[in-house]
Amino acid sequence: MVDTWFITIMLFLSILSPGAVELPPAQSVTQAVSEMQTLYPEWQGEYKVNEFDCSEMSAMVYEYLRCEGFKPVIMAGKNSQGEGHAWVECDGKIIEATWPGINPDREPYRQFVYFNPAMCNATEWDWWNSDYIRNIMNYY
Repeated sequence: MVDTWFITIMLFLSILSPGAVELPPAQSVTQAVSEMQTLYPEWQGEYKVNEFDCSEMSAMVYEYLRCEGFKPVIMAGKNSQGEGHAWVECDGKIIEATWPGINPDREPYRQFVYFNPAMCNATEWDWWNSDYIRNIMNYY
């Protein structure tokens, strides 16, 4: 089994210089998300509002899937109470980035009025600045 350090470094290098490093390709979105769960078992516990929350987690899941050769889309919205949420959709699947995992239940996401994530403040998507990712990189 490939260790977390190697995959983390490969992921960062592939994001910083696309095409320079190739990750072993996943055969499906389900497999890619499963690999992410294995690589980052403490992921869910690292959720922090305004630091490593659903938007940053979604941006990192997006980049991971993109590097695996898929075409993900970040979805974001607000419900009728004004609560916001972000997640990823890819190949007809909803990836709840805060787990991360594929959510077969579309109903909770139908309550959101969608908006364009690109219109959000850039710090909403800067997962590379989170303490969680910095600690992983500093550990190795």
